[in-house]
Order: sequence, then C-alpha cells, then structure tokens
Amino acid sequence: MWLGLLSVAGYIAAVALPRPALYFGYAAVLVAIGVIDYRERRIPNAITYPAIAFALGATLNSPGPEATLAAGGATALLFLLPVLIYGPQRAGIGDVKLGLFVGLILGPTLALFWSLFVAFGLAAVVGLAGLLAGRLRWQSTFPFGPYLACGALVGLWLASF
Repeated sequence: MWLGLLSVAGYIAAVALPRPALYFGYAAVLVAIGVIDYRERRIPNAITYPAIAFALGATLNSPGPEATLAAGGATALLFLLPVLIYGPQRAGIGDVKLGLFVGLILGPTLALFWSLFVAFGLAAVVGLAGLLAGRLRWQSTFPFGPYLACGALVGLWLASF
C-alpha cells in the first residue's frame, strides 16, 4: 500500500514541483545508494523500492510515459543479463533495480545513454587501474552501484539543460 502512496506522491510531485526539485531528490537517492553500495557491497531494497515507486508515479506525468517505462525496463534488462549469465553471486540484483530507477528518471534520452557510458567507463578505468596495481584480479568483483549512481548524476545534470 505504501508503494502505491509513493507512486501517487511521485505523480503529484511531478505536477507541482519544477524539474530541478525532482532532480535534487533523485540525486540524493543516487548519492545514498552509491555510498551504501561502496561501503557494504549491497543496494538496500528499503531505498530502491520507494525510489522506483516514486519515479513510476512521476513517469506517468512525463511526456510519452510508455517510452519512459520502456527505457526503465530496457535499462533493467541490461543489468539483468550479467545476473542471468554469471549468477547473483557475481552480479547483483540491486544493480538491476538501480538500473530500472535510472531508466525511469532519465527516460529515453541521450542523458540515459551518457549516464551508462560514464558508468561503464568509470568502472572500466577503475578496474583496469586495480589490475595494473595488483589490487584486483580478473576474478575480482567490485560494486557497480557507485559507478551507476555517478553516471546517473551526470545524466541528471545533462537532462537539466
């Protein structure tokens, strides 16, 4: 029931608030998720589920809500593939939920493309540096949430123009 209320709140907020105010709230969620995933190597459902419910409500007020929902679903599927291939021990379900959130807040825009580009690029640079420094091995895992959150922050910044 509370997720439904958050969806309604998201719809109302999208109607009543200017976009920068929504983006500020989304940015706060992304920073919290990035920090928690970096420290604990998990993305808590207590943050992602309410954030997704709120974003779904806000999506219903966006122009072309079907395309925005499709962008969220496609982004989630992108992060579901490694989970299906490697298993949940090596690729996290939290990244799938975070991908859904990012796709919903950015929609089918170039900002979503650039956010994913930045996320994967940062993760690749850090991973390569870790390999070269001997701190990581090819079998090593590291949390992707901080990189996805950072990329989404770049996407929000780009979407604000």
